[in-house]
Amino acid sequence: MSSFEEKIVRRYRKIFSIEEIEQQPILQWALGALLLGLFITFYGWINSSAISLSSAENATATCWPYFQHCESLFFLETLPSYSQTTFYGLLFGIMLMAIYFMWRRQWVYAHMNILALFAWKFFVMFALSASLAANFDYYDIIIGAILLFFPYKEVFAKIAFVVLYFLAGTVKIHEGWIAASYFTSLVAGMPWVSNALAPFAANIVIGAEIVGAWFLLSRRPSLQRAALAFFIFFHLYSAALVGYRYPTTTLTMFLVLFGPLYRYTAPRFDRRSIAGWIFIMLLFFLQFLPKFVHGDQKWTLEANQYGLNMFEANHQCRSEILYDTDDGKQIPEIYESRRALDRCNPYRQWLRIHKYCEYGGVRKARWTFDHSINGHPFYRIVDVIDACALTYKSLSHNPWILIPGENAPAIGRPLKDPYDNSRYIYDLGR
Repeated sequence: MSSFEEKIVRRYRKIFSIEEIEQQPILQWALGALLLGLFITFYGWINSSAISLSSAENATATCWPYFQHCESLFFLETLPSYSQTTFYGLLFGIMLMAIYFMWRRQWVYAHMNILALFAWKFFVMFALSASLAANFDYYDIIIGAILLFFPYKEVFAKIAFVVLYFLAGTVKIHEGWIAASYFTSLVAGMPWVSNALAPFAANIVIGAEIVGAWFLLSRRPSLQRAALAFFIFFHLYSAALVGYRYPTTTLTMFLVLFGPLYRYTAPRFDRRSIAGWIFIMLLFFLQFLPKFVHGDQKWTLEANQYGLNMFEANHQCRSEILYDTDDGKQIPEIYESRRALDRCNPYRQWLRIHKYCEYGGVRKARWTFDHSINGHPFYRIVDVIDACALTYKSLSHNPWILIPGENAPAIGRPLKDPYDNSRYIYDLGR
């Protein structure tokens, strides 16, 4: 190794606190868990058209509200073009290099490779596509950022994981969970739990996430192991509803941080810990940001995706658009949600309309958007003569989105819908 390379390595080790990884096996395993999460992510993205040039051309790209022309940065294309698959093939090579350096215990180079993978995931999620920013990916981003950038990595990784449980619990403080109408409005209900017992089970989850999760940090083995056992059961049980993707990402890192390698680590309050505590406070700020936007975020979904929102409500919706084109034609478009997983965000429909109005030869768009949550009536939260004239604000209420209980009319009631993979029945006016 040349003197210049040695200097770079020494500086890199200091900036990213690599000595912690070299000295603590739990962090080495955590990097492995992070690498697994990145592999699963890229496996799902390799054939996705979400950030492809074709999605930019046909106005299906879903940009964040704060960057509504994200398609200007797209450079990959899906099959039959090989650019995207080749790019992800290169990322797979970087994963293999990371594994090689981990095996050789050369943690600086392993860190460099994982950092490159992390940077691509972060860039895609927060610059290129809101549709690829799923809640389980937030776990990779948040825990990964701590492992890669911050000092006191073990301490803050554990604290952040518990904070994520806490924030997920606060999302559920709503009748959809307290009364379990989220589940009782599903065709199949809560897995293996009757509708009569669903509120009891749902409130156990809320209490465990808000209160019980903190016992994962306990110095008392009995309390820590009891919390560990509950959340292992919770994640395995959740697979009946959400499948493998969410438990694989979260449970693997969870077992590394709180399983056999767990040791009590006291919180740090010195100068080196300032960045970590600011990061933790940022998580709280982003989670509660929607509370500063007028209206109920579960109905309007304004600022909803800046924090955790998984299982926040059982959404059903119907969007009807009538386009008037520059050549005098009228083209109808109808969208209906197909599963409780659909977020039914009017922003995404507006963005598609907006792109057509900008580039697609549309001069006017008559638009209605009906929304129901947790089995409540459908409310017409959007009813505009010309959606082309609308703008969308990312951090405040958009007055053209009407609010149930204030100015949105009820227009029908839903039937029970499935959690996934089927189409619900829109029972208008019965």
